[in-house]
Amino acid sequence: MDSLLGGFLMSEKPEITGCRLLTELKEDGLDVEGHGEGGVLTWLGQNRVGFRPNLARIGGDQAQLNVARFIGCKTMKLTSFTLSRLLNRELYAEKSLEAIEKLQKKPQKIPQKPQKSPQKSHENPQNKGPYYCELAEKLIGEIKDVFNAMAAAETVTPAVKNIAERLVMVDNIERLGIDRHFKKEITQSLDYVYRYWKELHRDLNMTALGLRILRLHRYEVSSDVLENFKAKNGEFFCSTTQPEEEIKKFLNLFRASLIVFPKENVMEDAKSFATAYLNQALQNTEISSSLSQEVMVLRNSTYFSPRTMPVDKKLLCLAKLDFNIVQSIYQRELKNLSRWWMEFDLSKLTFARHRHVEYHLISCAICVEPKYFAFRKSFAKICVLGTILDDIYDTHGTIDELKLFTTAIKRNFMFHYYIIFIMFYWEVYIDALMQEAEWLHLGYIPTLNEYLENGKVSSGVRNAILPSILTLDGLLPENILHKIDYPSRFDELSGLMLRLKGDTRTFKAEANRGEEASCITSFMRDHPGSSEEVALNYIK
Repeated sequence: MDSLLGGFLMSEKPEITGCRLLTELKEDGLDVEGHGEGGVLTWLGQNRVGFRPNLARIGGDQAQLNVARFIGCKTMKLTSFTLSRLLNRELYAEKSLEAIEKLQKKPQKIPQKPQKSPQKSHENPQNKGPYYCELAEKLIGEIKDVFNAMAAAETVTPAVKNIAERLVMVDNIERLGIDRHFKKEITQSLDYVYRYWKELHRDLNMTALGLRILRLHRYEVSSDVLENFKAKNGEFFCSTTQPEEEIKKFLNLFRASLIVFPKENVMEDAKSFATAYLNQALQNTEISSSLSQEVMVLRNSTYFSPRTMPVDKKLLCLAKLDFNIVQSIYQRELKNLSRWWMEFDLSKLTFARHRHVEYHLISCAICVEPKYFAFRKSFAKICVLGTILDDIYDTHGTIDELKLFTTAIKRNFMFHYYIIFIMFYWEVYIDALMQEAEWLHLGYIPTLNEYLENGKVSSGVRNAILPSILTLDGLLPENILHKIDYPSRFDELSGLMLRLKGDTRTFKAEANRGEEASCITSFMRDHPGSSEEVALNYIK
């Protein structure tokens, strides 16, 4: 628990024993008030640090730095290696102007590096990153020129043909995952498509494609347009020979049917018909293997399917470059996260699940764009700390140890970090974990309502989402903050969804560890005689 408490307050704050820390601070020219082996250091301003012994002692003499006071400093300068280690290399502590001036007056010799002849990045096989980025920017410019050419041809090309070209272009770009480079061009193209939307209603392929793309971009389009492609018997027009072009039409129809609102019967009919048609098409040996593979993949997973439609070589080249560039960014972020994991000895917590790589992968799926590195870092670290706490309460600590641990956190840490911890909901999260620990100690199986009310909090969703969202660029409107903050429908449903989804996958493993309480066992308690299969079907 000692190693946990050192890193629990803020990310990357290692513990340092009081005696050694005081010695190092005095050597750095700081006046230290107080003494002792363990306690809390408080920044008093004007080059002074106060030391209050024995306020944060759990299982040993440890000194915790009052980081909140440093965060509040207006002038942030780093002049102490000791403070750098405490506050992470990203957080800087203020020292007096006199000390800064002394450091600035010291003569420093800067070694002169020998001048090297300039070398192009693509000539160095070990450093091709800049060359790849330069090539990607060139391709982005050329693809934007294609959009500009389509816009210039509006008065010459028939509207239907121009609409089809734009839809196919947008679909290719989005499914290759490079749409973030063309947001303006995509918006302009879809505005044009929406303006002439009624012109497409004679072509099922383009109508289904346009319906899906426009809905995904929040344009108001009615599904009634699909009624134009139904026969008198209520079934969609189709050929008995199942040529490849027709199969592609029903692939797009199936994808469009997934973007459905409640009570849209025509979309349900489209999904049923397209599913039956595509299953039958798999028996056709005359269709190409790539198209057959796309049908099979789409049937099994609606989230991914290979690309069978012709793709411009420039788009494909850009997609490959962009993939490798973004992957290198993700790998560097994962390397830094793993270094943080090792430096704080979190790998030595053998009782805890080591899931930092998994959490980074999840954060990459949530926020793909490279510029959202702060979100990915925040989300992964918060999830790591939350998981360690969860494992402490579930499997590691005894009930008496957990009570002392909870009391110590609230008494010693919440006082110094009240605003931060209220924002991150750590206090209510710890209370929810303590409730589950008490159920485990007593062997109590709660009712389903009791379990879910507590489980929505112990899932940790609110801890990870809100702080991470605040790292995104731009200011969030107040009404949006209210919708994602607690209490809100978003907070309730996201916590409930994660709790139910997690329990259906892990309840057997948790039961083997002695954790009886889950939504499955709670349902079986509320419904005596019901089986696990019945409970799972109900929860799902």
